[in-house]
Amino acid sequence: MLVVLQLMPPPSPKGTTPGGVSGPERRTANLAGRWRSHDIKAVIGYPRRGKLWQEFVDSGVEIVDFEIAGKFDVTAPAKIARLARARGAQVIHTQGPPSLDLLAVMAARMAGISSVVTRPVMIEDEISRSPLRRLVYGLIDRWVTATQATRYVAVSKDGFDRLQKHTTLRGRRLKLIHNGVDLGRFSVKAPSNSNGSSPNPPVVIGMIGHLLDYKGWPDFIEVIRRLAADKSNVRGLIVGEGSDRVALEEIVRKKGLKDIVQFCGYRADVRPVLAEMDVFLFTTLREGLSVAVIEAMASGLPIVATSVGGIAEQIEDGRNGYIVAAHDLGAMVAHCTALIRSPRLRASMGENARRIAEERFGEARMLAEYAACYRDVADEKGTSIRPRLAARS
Repeated sequence: MLVVLQLMPPPSPKGTTPGGVSGPERRTANLAGRWRSHDIKAVIGYPRRGKLWQEFVDSGVEIVDFEIAGKFDVTAPAKIARLARARGAQVIHTQGPPSLDLLAVMAARMAGISSVVTRPVMIEDEISRSPLRRLVYGLIDRWVTATQATRYVAVSKDGFDRLQKHTTLRGRRLKLIHNGVDLGRFSVKAPSNSNGSSPNPPVVIGMIGHLLDYKGWPDFIEVIRRLAADKSNVRGLIVGEGSDRVALEEIVRKKGLKDIVQFCGYRADVRPVLAEMDVFLFTTLREGLSVAVIEAMASGLPIVATSVGGIAEQIEDGRNGYIVAAHDLGAMVAHCTALIRSPRLRASMGENARRIAEERFGEARMLAEYAACYRDVADEKGTSIRPRLAARS
């Protein structure tokens, strides 16, 4: 059985309480109990303080309480290598942040095993970092991490094309594996009879994501305000947690929207809250390939989303939703207004959204593609690695 060490950080610095769950955490947890069907043993290195710790435990996967001290933890590669040897791992897989990717590929080389790095979001798109940091991190990623990693995985064609600019990542070393979800868990909402003009029920517009600056939440709130000011019968749902929650609640208060916009907090199971929505408005300012958007599509929701990252691979403009430029509030309002006024349009786009999700973003396909990737990189190292790992463990 192939043993893969999957290293996962929580979406918050060490010493703080995680406020939400990152896309890599969610993907890893969704797949945790399914690797055995591909004759793969996954060992999860994840902090006990992470929100999904118990979910990993319940899946039956082997989980180790593991967390590096930070990007400057010079002892981390040796620690990771020891963990890999102790568990007999043949592959180490990380999904960011870039600092963890760097430390993990160094550890893999120390242990004489293969490494896989999934890059959900491009470093140049990390708008919460200064331009100088993005430049420095990008250079380190290009000339060190990308040089040492056995495989890089992009989650979108946009990311794949941009990573090909790294000369070391041409050919086999770069793969495209789209994110996916278990579509069978999601059901399409029954069409609403509301035409957007009657007092009840309101058309519910929602979004799911970390309450952090790069998700563009102030834009989401302002769109709801403009729709309400135009006499549209709307309600807004903000689903997620993060350090910006207090500031966002203050924005809602100042705009007089406390009776219209609801903060739902973090939801381990998003299906009930998606079932409340009629439209999914995604105002993010940077993205890889959004799991939240896939889940909304699987729930049969029309999407209005910003044109960043791999969004254009999820939304076919005019078919299952609309794509707008980041911060283009006028376009967001116009498209949401059209959807509010036409239940038929919402239903048609929602059906198309579900159909596209089934065609492109199933979890079984993602699982099989990662399993094949793991086997490819393990085989590249040769069978001689396995006895050496067994002897070290």
